[in-house]
Amino acid sequence: MRARSRWIEFSLACALALVFCASPVGANPLFEAWGTVQNALVSGEDENLQVGLERLLKAKGDLGLQRVTPFAEALTEASVNRQGPVGNMLLETAKRLDPLLPAPRFMMGKRAWDSGSRIKSLGEYANGAVNMVRLPSVFRMVISSCVPWVLMTMGLSLGAAIIVQIMVFFRLIVADSYMLGLGLFSRINALIFASVVVTLPLFAGLGPVWVVSYLFALLWIYMAFVQRIVAVVALSLIVVMVPLLEFWQKNFLVPPQLQGRVVDVLVKRTADFVTLREFIELETEFNDSAPYHVVAGELLRLHGDRELGRVEFQKALLVAPNSALPRLFLGAFALEDRDPHRALELLSEAVEIAPGDALAHYNLAIALDLTRRFDEGDSERRRARALAKGPLEDLGIRGQEERVLFPRLGSKIVESLAAHASTGGQYALNHRVQGRSLLADMTFSPLSLAALGGLLVGVGMLAVRLRWYGPARECDKCGKVFRTEDKTAYCEQCVSVFLKRNAVSIEQQTAKVAHVRRWELISSLVARVIGAVVPGGRQIVAGRVVLGTLLTFIVWLPLLGAIFWVPMFLETIEPALPAMGLQIGLGFVAVAGWALTAVSAWSRR
Repeated sequence: MRARSRWIEFSLACALALVFCASPVGANPLFEAWGTVQNALVSGEDENLQVGLERLLKAKGDLGLQRVTPFAEALTEASVNRQGPVGNMLLETAKRLDPLLPAPRFMMGKRAWDSGSRIKSLGEYANGAVNMVRLPSVFRMVISSCVPWVLMTMGLSLGAAIIVQIMVFFRLIVADSYMLGLGLFSRINALIFASVVVTLPLFAGLGPVWVVSYLFALLWIYMAFVQRIVAVVALSLIVVMVPLLEFWQKNFLVPPQLQGRVVDVLVKRTADFVTLREFIELETEFNDSAPYHVVAGELLRLHGDRELGRVEFQKALLVAPNSALPRLFLGAFALEDRDPHRALELLSEAVEIAPGDALAHYNLAIALDLTRRFDEGDSERRRARALAKGPLEDLGIRGQEERVLFPRLGSKIVESLAAHASTGGQYALNHRVQGRSLLADMTFSPLSLAALGGLLVGVGMLAVRLRWYGPARECDKCGKVFRTEDKTAYCEQCVSVFLKRNAVSIEQQTAKVAHVRRWELISSLVARVIGAVVPGGRQIVAGRVVLGTLLTFIVWLPLLGAIFWVPMFLETIEPALPAMGLQIGLGFVAVAGWALTAVSAWSRR
């Protein structure tokens, strides 16, 4: 909430500096009303507060604004320490100032929940969540915040699958290394040789991540063909995972371009004082550009400063004396000021320059009516209807006077401004302010390099061992590791005991059966423990690696959402979000899924 408060204070401070340092005090109806609200909040005068809020809503309607986000956020903040009717009035006004802002909805939901109105509370929470989806800027941030959440869960799931497979095949790696050492050295040296083989990265001064990647690469010879493909895909995903996070940071953790924000303000009729300040500061770059002065004038008018807006339109007329657009704005200003003769002069010139502009004919008709030239006004009105492609009210944006329409600006004039701008102007319009990096430059991170090294070692070792040194096997009956050229599933002892019974004594058969039972008990217990610790561990042990990894991902996704995603991202995006309830819900889903997989793994034979 503190970060949001600082942002609101910064926005309002910029707006106050822009308005009051350049125009007479009281010239802006938005800030006149806001001053009344602030004074009433400080003094605790509820009647004056209600008057100020009503004036604020009226100023919003008079200016044709759809959303006044800074004031709505400020009222939401002010309602935190004000319970009862005053707090509710602040929240209701905030909802009307910005119907898409989620925070007032969430705050009202919390108040309703505390008062015992559960259904109303859930409805407000649902409306707040819908607003987070409807509001493009918030929705974009929520979607982009899912990227590290999903990637982190994927990385942990793949890591768990790799570690489980190392546990399954580790005996075979050690046995193969030891048997190879016996052919070259004495028994004790063979043990040392096997130890060196399985811990080789440590002798190179590398860390445990390299050891895990290296051991996983040695396993491929023991895997089925499908498992080998999955292993290659898993390491490839880990290689690109950190670069993907780096790409996400550089391309999504930045505010949108100034050009796009200006278009959003013009099209969506949203008060954005920071965008206004940044655009006004570009005057030195665009001083000789009529489109710049027109856009600046409309932004100022939209934010309540008619006089500064009028000055910008006059500058545009001086820069481009043959342009109709500045005359349309100045003519509409003259109509609102009840100066029909000035309006008639400007709008007549606009009609001469752009005879096909329906809005010029429409406003000219109003000016003619005000000068009691009704026949000519009716003629211009008919001409406007003939040129218009729809109702006359859709030709422009309603001004403070009911009938007067201002030209509707959109992306075309801003794109034209950018296209004809100098290099410095284009940079300013497309400039992005880099925020604080959550991650350092990790394109070549240790994790990516370790996975890449494991990928190369795995492919190389697989090719070598398939040609010159095949894998050891684990007896399907007793679990003993053996090497044989015969394609048999049993070791020599099991073949003698269970397939050649007459050649083995009863005592040897009894001892072997007891050994087999102990092995089955231990292997079953280990598989169950792995299945309980890792949600998809039982499936991974059984060789169904894709299914096991997918189960692990599904169970751990809500868990990491509750631990990582909600507190680090969602609470920053929307501080009023009921984070605790969301964390409890995600945690419950994760624990339930984990319990189901653990029970399923433990109950299987």
